Amino acid sequence: MDVYRSEGYGTEYLGFNVNNEPFNDVRVRKAIAHAIEMDSIIKGVFNNVE
Repeated sequence: MDVYRSEGYGTEYLGFNVNNEPFNDVRVRKAIAHAIEMDSIIKGVFNNVE
């Protein structure tokens, strides 16, 4: 994997196809949302910049 950085505005997101199991269950999506460590992602990927 390569990481490319550039100046500018961007949007990052994680999406699920909510038409397919198990992601069609809101409880599964909520559990995943709670399990994601946003602070670790910001610190590791975005060099601690929000």
